[in-house]
Amino acid sequence: MKKVLLITLVACILCLTACGGGGSTKNNIVGLWKSSDGSDLFYNTIEFFSDGTQMTEAASWSGTYTVEGNRLRISGKLYGEVFSYQITNNGNTLILTSESGYSKTYTRAN
Repeated sequence: MKKVLLITLVACILCLTACGGGGSTKNNIVGLWKSSDGSDLFYNTIEFFSDGTQMTEAASWSGTYTVEGNRLRISGKLYGEVFSYQITNNGNTLILTSESGYSKTYTRAN
C-alpha cells in the first residue's frame, strides 16, 4: 500500500511540475528592457509593469499592454493607437516582431 501511495504521489508531482512551466508570458515580460541598435522604428527602452501598464522613453507611447499567447498588444495613451507584435522571450532576451515582419531585440535590464 505504501508503495502504491508513493508512486501516486511521485506521479502527481511530475504532472504538476510539467504543467507548471514558467508562468504566464505576461509575467515573463514584466521588467525593464533595453535595445542597443538605435532604430527609430521601435522603442529603445520599454518597461512592462505587472498591472498591465507599460512605459517607453517617449511618454506619448506609454500606456497599457495585453499578452495573449505569443501576441503582445500595446496601446498608447496619447494617440490611442494599438500595435500588435509577436513575442519571442527566453527570459533575458525579448524579440518583438511587428505585423510587417520587422523585429527588434531587447535584453532584460533588471
